[in-house]
Amino acid sequence: GDDGNKYDPENTELDTEELAKKFNKRLGRNWRLRRSIKKAVKKKLSEMDAFEFNAEDDRFKALTQDPDFAMDPTSTQFRNSKVMKQLLQKTRTQRLKKWSQTNKQKWNRNLKRKSEKETVAAVNTTQLIASVKQKSSQIPALQNTQKHRKDITQSLKQKGLASFNK
Repeated sequence: GDDGNKYDPENTELDTEELAKKFNKRLGRNWRLRRSIKKAVKKKLSEMDAFEFNAEDDRFKALTQDPDFAMDPTSTQFRNSKVMKQLLQKTRTQRLKKWSQTNKQKWNRNLKRKSEKETVAAVNTTQLIASVKQKSSQIPALQNTQKHRKDITQSLKQKGLASFNK
């Protein structure tokens, strides 16, 4: 009879799970293999770093301008390389330019509004004085209500209500 466990040279299909188990077993025992794998990975990553990033290229505009495609340096999949540093720097400078432009526009709008308000306020100084007097007359009343609230909590404490005992 033909057993399934026997080696068949014509069978080229490999069981990936079995291969992974054997490989992990070898990795655990063989430090030279681990070191050589680390070197190979490092070499491959350095080859990937040879990529030149051109920030002016239209194909990369989405990466630098659209927040949906922005790089997340806090992600576990993010790898800090020269290209990524260039990309992050470009996005930051563009964001800063946009932010400063919008802030300048807002600042100019606010200056215009303030100057308009100052002219209006200068006309209505008598109304302003009257409103300040009215508001300041209410302050003692507010102090009295705070005293009243303290008196109420004190009387509730004396009655033995637990929620008012601190």
